[in-house]
Amino acid sequence: MPAGGIFALLDDDVIEQVLILAGPAATANLGLASMGLMVRILTPSSTCVSTAAMAANSLWRAFAVARWGHTVTLEGDEAIVDDRSNTYARWYVYYRRRCSTWSIPSPPSPLGLVQEMYASDPYKLLTSCILCSRTSGGELIRNVVGCFLDKYPTPTHVLEGDLDVMAEQLHPLGLNRERTMKRFAAGFLKASWADVTDLHGCGAFARSSHAVFCLGNWKGVLRDKTADRNVRAYAGFCRRYLAEEGDCDAVAEEDDEQAARAKIEQDRAQKRRKPPKLRRALPPKRPRRFPRRGKGGHGERCFNWMRNK
Repeated sequence: MPAGGIFALLDDDVIEQVLILAGPAATANLGLASMGLMVRILTPSSTCVSTAAMAANSLWRAFAVARWGHTVTLEGDEAIVDDRSNTYARWYVYYRRRCSTWSIPSPPSPLGLVQEMYASDPYKLLTSCILCSRTSGGELIRNVVGCFLDKYPTPTHVLEGDLDVMAEQLHPLGLNRERTMKRFAAGFLKASWADVTDLHGCGAFARSSHAVFCLGNWKGVLRDKTADRNVRAYAGFCRRYLAEEGDCDAVAEEDDEQAARAKIEQDRAQKRRKPPKLRRALPPKRPRRFPRRGKGGHGERCFNWMRNK
């Protein structure tokens, strides 16, 4: 069997249909999970470099255009230091970086976070984080965010949208949100960003949300004490759910957490049982031999009597 295994025997159209049916998360994990497909599409043989390279680039660019619109670009790609194995996987790296590579647990959490609804699409998840960063996330805010994403489902729609219409729709969320979304959409489509915080309007809240809901890095968020408390609570929910499902890492994390809590409770109980520290007894005061001297008082008369005796 040649390099690439059974995937080397498939036509490009068949592979494309398989990738489409697999879904964004599986497609984004392609180069990490399947060596056969990576060899078949991302590292073409030297005998057909030009044709295979053109097919690979057109395939992944077509996926990118289908998800984010025709304004996708590789601007700034030359300055990126990433893990791509050759120059023919540029569009694949572009596509993978903007996809969710982790599927959130199927049962919804009792927290009811707005990020849970958009975890499968990092563009929509980051948009919801930006629009909810200064609000409490109530029902009105959720409706505004949902209507905005229905009207502008891709960054291309945001870039081509009218500022006045966008400002009217986002008015309940605060001022100048439409300009923030324009700059965010332009940055999201460029290939020159490597971390979520490089995008305009995305801070620690967006980074921790992206780490949990899109990348599945709930361990790092749990260890980050500065992360948003709601996002950390959802990371704890993921750990408990995966531990119940038998995930080894989640079970180990849950055991460590329980051991740490037991140690804290033990220390507190030991402090409660410890006897209070006794104060050192002070020596008794020596009684005065003579009464206090006072002008014309009893003390002065006693003192004079003793002196003259």
